[in-house]
Amino acid sequence: MDAQAQNTDTQPTTAIVVLGEAMHFKPEAQVISIKLLQREQFRDALEHMAAPDSLEAMHVVIQTKDFTNLYDADAIPEFMPCLKKDADFMVHIVAGENEQVSEEQLDDVKTSLVMAGLRFNGVNYGGIGSMLIAGKKP
Repeated sequence: MDAQAQNTDTQPTTAIVVLGEAMHFKPEAQVISIKLLQREQFRDALEHMAAPDSLEAMHVVIQTKDFTNLYDADAIPEFMPCLKKDADFMVHIVAGENEQVSEEQLDDVKTSLVMAGLRFNGVNYGGIGSMLIAGKKP
């Protein structure tokens, strides 16, 4: 098997971008995991890490308290070339103790997904006020 074929076999198919201190985990080898602490880094999160049309799923995880400072709605179109057709794009907004995801935060994410060219797939409400907003690349 040549080197390029081997590289294709090991190409990650999922990306997880954690904005702020929302969570920490050690992913599988086929998962790109990035933790960002500055809004300016979000736009370039997958640069040099994911090949075009390689990702089947992308997750963005952020706490409600970090949303305003770290979520960049204008960055979402930058990830589109890395997503395969029918790829899932999910934004997890994690509510802290005594917090709720605001309607404004929910609207910002929904709008950013649609403006990036994703098909809005719905909202799932998690425990303690958290939300999962899903989109799919057509």
